[in-house]
Amino acid sequence: MVCVDDKSERKALGDLKLMASTLQRKCASQVNLVLASSFSCAVFVILISSLLLFRNRWRLYYIKNLVITRWYGYKPGDQHKTGKFTFDAYVLYSKLDRHFVLRDCLAELEEKRGHKLCIEDRDFLVGSFLPCNITSAIQNSHLTLAIISPDFWDCEWTEYGTHMSIMESLYSKRQILHLLLYKPFPVEEMPRDLIKVHKDNRFIEYPPRESID
Repeated sequence: MVCVDDKSERKALGDLKLMASTLQRKCASQVNLVLASSFSCAVFVILISSLLLFRNRWRLYYIKNLVITRWYGYKPGDQHKTGKFTFDAYVLYSKLDRHFVLRDCLAELEEKRGHKLCIEDRDFLVGSFLPCNITSAIQNSHLTLAIISPDFWDCEWTEYGTHMSIMESLYSKRQILHLLLYKPFPVEEMPRDLIKVHKDNRFIEYPPRESID
């Protein structure tokens, strides 16, 4: 095929089908490059977002449940300013250790020593939203006492209560979480958060050493 330009010169264009095929291949390769780049960027953004959400999941849970708790009518008082709490300790424990808590802990800490405990099986409102109960108990207690045994981490709510206590510590600037080593197991087998509490020497053993001596 021949074409005439502005200067009336005749120029051969060659095979139009071949030119069209060449342009189509070039355009297709560019489109594939754009699609691949867009897909890679999207995957990267999703991975980074997922990582950030995972690392901050307990902080997000804490904020979410504070909002839900207030929606259900709980309004935190001025305990952090006055130092006066409804309970001396919120006891966090596995359901398998319920008998020990309701018998031994109550007898030793409440009846003998006069501390006021918040215990799920006794003080939580039946039928109410459990995360709200846990959040309220943590905020209304001077500290959270985790009853440590090999069964402690088997319950999702003990894990939840542990992390909510840690979050409350960050926001209130108080060392809230303490451990009672009921059925101790090697420290290195504890979750990382509990290892830190143990290293900070915020734990007591059961039975107390003086009772053994």
